[in-house]
This record gives sequence, C-alpha cells and structure tokens, in this order.
Amino acid sequence: MHGKNGSSLNKSLRAGVGYAATKLLLRYPLLNASYNVESNEVTTHDQVNLAVGIDTEDGLITPVVHDAQSMSVNSLTQAFADLKDKVASNKLTPTDLSGATFTLSCASTNGMLWETPLVMPPQSAALSIGNPVQRPVVLDDVTGRSIAIRSMSYLTLSYDACLINGPVASSFMAELKSLLEQADFLDDPDDVDAISE
Repeated sequence: MHGKNGSSLNKSLRAGVGYAATKLLLRYPLLNASYNVESNEVTTHDQVNLAVGIDTEDGLITPVVHDAQSMSVNSLTQAFADLKDKVASNKLTPTDLSGATFTLSCASTNGMLWETPLVMPPQSAALSIGNPVQRPVVLDDVTGRSIAIRSMSYLTLSYDACLINGPVASSFMAELKSLLEQADFLDDPDDVDAISE
C-alpha cells in the first residue's frame, strides 16, 4: 500500500488493514455487533474493540485493542506492538482479553496465502490478512496499461450469516479493497480521521 505522497505501510500491514477496517465497521454496524443466543438480541457497538490474533508457542491468543476507531495507523501499530510485548512477557490483564467486537488475524508466519478466520461468539465477524507475496498486476494509469510487480495479500472475511447477508459482506470487502488500494490514509499516518466515517 502506498499513499499519494509515496508513503508506504512498511511498519505494519496489519495496522493499515486494521485502521481501514475499523473505520468501515462504523458504517457496517452488523459486522461490529454481538449476538446473545439466550435472549435472541443483537447489540451493535459504537466503538470497535479489535481482537488481534498473536501466535505464541502455546497457540493463538487474541488480546484486544479497545476503542480502535479512535486511533491512527501509527497508534494502532504501537498498540499491536504493545500487546505483542505483553503476550511475550506474560503480562496480559483480564481487560486485555475481554470486550472484543471484531477480530483481525493474520495467516501464520509459515507462508500461508490465506486462511478462514474463526468468528468468536458473541462477535458477528472476523477478518484475516494473508501473507503478502510479490505478484504481477496490471496497472491503469495516464500512459495506458502496464504490468508491475506488487506485494499482494488476500483478505478473508468470515461472518455470522444469521445476522449478515452476503451482499452486505461483499460491500464491506469491496470498500475495504478500494481504501487499501488508494491508501490515501497513509499520507498522514498520525491522522485519526484520515478516513471519514
């Protein structure tokens, strides 16, 4: 991903995807909702509490970045690093592990191109980022079409089909793809409102 001013997301693909997805979740409230089976109630959330999958020797753990919708790309990058450090030093608190409204995971570091993320109840959706690989792509610009090598990554959305229908999920993914391809929000990675809600 590259912004108009040539800025790129070398720090954290996860933070860039997380930032864009978090902003979109406010437009797609059912993807950021909780479902209570016992009371048969759906609760939509004004805040996005982003569970982040982190690999450990004992398996995957998903600590939570609370109020992720109020963070910039840089602050999300730092929040993810802080959670990773807490996991490594075994210093997670109960608050760090509770309250998630949406999960963002990455395919494991052993080269998987994509994975199907697990939706953790009571959440209604989860997004996975595949490992980026170099691929030839066709570019359209003022000079016509050309082929270039770009880092490409699959994004996979899982969702509760009892709450979310296919066209809504497809619209979310199409908007996310467009935001990530344009990557205007990278021009100022400290701007919390680089993508308007």
